[in-house]
Amino acid sequence: MSDILKDIGEKKDVKYNKEVFEFEIGDSFRGDYGKGYRAIYYAVYIIALHEIMEDKSYKIGVPVLDSPLVTYKSPKADDQGIDVNLASNFYRYLTKTNIKQTI
Repeated sequence: MSDILKDIGEKKDVKYNKEVFEFEIGDSFRGDYGKGYRAIYYAVYIIALHEIMEDKSYKIGVPVLDSPLVTYKSPKADDQGIDVNLASNFYRYLTKTNIKQTI
């Protein structure tokens, strides 16, 4: 997840907190971010998991993302929107992966 986030311009470290079963991204838990960021972070998790499994003899199937951009709002509207570059960079990242199909 950290590598993907860095590739898309989000320079935050990622740790998994076993006590609360949640990812810490930067200094906050994923659930503490606005819905646009939470959606992107979840999509990054799904893609990272798929990339890890790609070289295994078992697979998890086709990654299905529930369009993280539907929560995007202009940054002037409120603080819940995601940076347009972050969203565009995420989709650009998807085009560079070895994942054969993403819905």
